[in-house]
Amino acid sequence: MPEDWMKSDNVNGIDPLKLQMLNSIASQGSQKGMSELLPFLVSSLSNTQKKSGTLSFTSKEMDCIIEALKQNKTPEETARIERMLQLIKMMQ
Repeated sequence: MPEDWMKSDNVNGIDPLKLQMLNSIASQGSQKGMSELLPFLVSSLSNTQKKSGTLSFTSKEMDCIIEALKQNKTPEETARIERMLQLIKMMQ
């Protein structure tokens, strides 16, 4: 998986430990199909939080991981990710 997203200005200031976790999640998620992507993301973030105790991700950090997951996806897959995100925001 290309790591161009890690060179983005969006990752400036993110704790190195969090950045390492985000990179791991992004790498694993890039190998998932669309039907597996959302459950994988939710599970990964939940497991990360359980393992670390109090570690949580800001919306900026979540945006970074989502952008990384969209890399190498077709325009249709990217649009589907965006629709899923909109549904999640509406449900919150």
